Amino acid sequence: MDYKRLGIWIRIIFYSVFLVIMGFSFIFSMFSSIEVNGNFQNDITSYIFILPVVYFIWALRKGIKQLKQLNPTLKPEYIGELNIRFESKIDFKSYRNFIFGSIFKNPKIIVFLVIGLIVAFSGLFQSTQNFSFQNGSVFIFPIIVILIPLIFFFMVRKEYDSAKLFHEKVEYSITKEGITMKSESMDSLLRWPMIQKVNESKFFYLLYTSSSVSIFIDKRKLTLSELGQFSEFIGSLNIPRV
Repeated sequence: MDYKRLGIWIRIIFYSVFLVIMGFSFIFSMFSSIEVNGNFQNDITSYIFILPVVYFIWALRKGIKQLKQLNPTLKPEYIGELNIRFESKIDFKSYRNFIFGSIFKNPKIIVFLVIGLIVAFSGLFQSTQNFSFQNGSVFIFPIIVILIPLIFFFMVRKEYDSAKLFHEKVEYSITKEGITMKSESMDSLLRWPMIQKVNESKFFYLLYTSSSVSIFIDKRKLTLSELGQFSEFIGSLNIPRV
């Protein structure tokens, strides 16, 4: 018996049942409030139940991902030629757009923002009837809409400025052996077994050699033929996608 697979399935079923129960509980409490008060009364404390819901949504997604990884779809070996050469320099705008896109596609970030906006709008609605700066939810909306994106922006700017390689023109040579990168400060060969996972966006491939170290491949520097070759080759390596 595959106990690992069984354990994952048990967790998935438990998370799913919990989320269904919490969903029905919320609907029941909402209608009960409307029946008693004539409208849906809520405040920040009424959203405390959302915290475990957020956790179980994240845990359910992780469990499904683990289950898929137990059944990898093996792709056939790449038999074509692979000899791609190009020069690239990552500008801040492209890097910023990629990082922001990755951040705001993260389900945990999306759930957090949605919860914050719900609480904020709830506070704003209540404060229009009885405005008071003592109502902390009044300030949640500008924090989420203005302050958090600004914090992310300056963090990304600092990270970009501190990465010396981003400010140099790098020569890439992609073969079946690996990726050779040459610039003023480096000359190295990254072999394919060193890559742990791959992330693809509209303009970039991100090849991770660890959880925090990655190589940017600018898709705009490749011809359509080269892009097709590279995509097919990367797929044949069966490297996990994120």
